[in-house]
Amino acid sequence: MGQRTNIILQHINKEEKKTTTRVFYCQWGIGRILPSQLVSILNATLTCSSYWSDFAAQLKPQGTLDVTDEWYTEKAEKALLESLDFSKPEDVGRVMKDGNNNGGIFVRIQTGKFGEETEIEYAYMLGREEDGDYKTFCTEDEWMANFERYVDDGFKDYYKRTLDYYGAKEYKPTKKGKGAKK
Repeated sequence: MGQRTNIILQHINKEEKKTTTRVFYCQWGIGRILPSQLVSILNATLTCSSYWSDFAAQLKPQGTLDVTDEWYTEKAEKALLESLDFSKPEDVGRVMKDGNNNGGIFVRIQTGKFGEETEIEYAYMLGREEDGDYKTFCTEDEWMANFERYVDDGFKDYYKRTLDYYGAKEYKPTKKGKGAKK
């Protein structure tokens, strides 16, 4: 019982062909906290991505601790961070498992030249306290279903409309996430 979660934020600057991945520890990220963090990241992306080529290194979700440089010190670990991809959820889970028991969210932001459209994709992963396996993404609806007492219909509506406004796309797992409540 610690409600420890992670936010993995990856920025791919297509113009400079540079990938920056940061890992944030969020002590209380269950329920609507991680979805709210995603909304916050989207707001910052709209504001900052056009001005800083490496804005992900500047971005720190509110109430989190950036653990990237402290927890991922070996060359192999850093290489894994930079190569994270939605097609390999088990690699995302390997990173997310550190200091985590409830799961987290992986957010990829791709930017191009100044003024070009930004692409944002994200996926949730349930942790062991929700019977997650750290190898399978779940949908945002499955994430929220695990924390029903913290997520009401008003929040879900606000969340979905905000993501639609920013054009953020949920990575759709090919099978139902392990641990998701029915």
